[in-house]
Amino acid sequence: GAYYGLSSDRALFDLCEWTSDYVGVTDAQGRLLHLNPAARQLLEFPEGEDISTHSVFEFYPEHDHKRLRELIAAARREGICNGEISVLGADGTEVPVLQVTVANRDAQGRVTGYTSALRDVAGLVAMHSTLRESEERFRTLADASPLGVYRLDRAGRHIYATPPWFALNGLDEWPRGAPWGTTVHPDDRDGIW
Repeated sequence: GAYYGLSSDRALFDLCEWTSDYVGVTDAQGRLLHLNPAARQLLEFPEGEDISTHSVFEFYPEHDHKRLRELIAAARREGICNGEISVLGADGTEVPVLQVTVANRDAQGRVTGYTSALRDVAGLVAMHSTLRESEERFRTLADASPLGVYRLDRAGRHIYATPPWFALNGLDEWPRGAPWGTTVHPDDRDGIW
């Protein structure tokens, strides 16, 4: 038999049920049919409680309803879609997630519902925020320094330089396409490589 439009393969069922990601299945109108244990815990629905009276839109902040409609339309059109959005925990806290939605279809190709997997990315969002704040502190300190400071990416491409660095090298800006070593005085290059 089928599992709400998914394959009856037991491994797929177990994956959807026991992943720490939130997995939900709706009908074509967006009424909840199934939530895995992780989603039930987030939304504080006890196992066995009837969820079919709830619309999926109840669990997204109002400002993300348009985005959710876009994701559903893309899944209907393309068969599958993904994107960033937020869901609401039972206490009303917004949880940023990456959502993948698949349109479930019957034998005639009509959409019968949707299956979505949502990964909580709150930790990743917080990490990016901390990284941005750290970058801002670095730039504030470096810009205030009388020293010539520059940064390169792993490929050796220029990312950032302070005004004193440009002054020390007699440049107004980084030479477009130039590797960093070309801005070092020729007499000093041998000691760097």
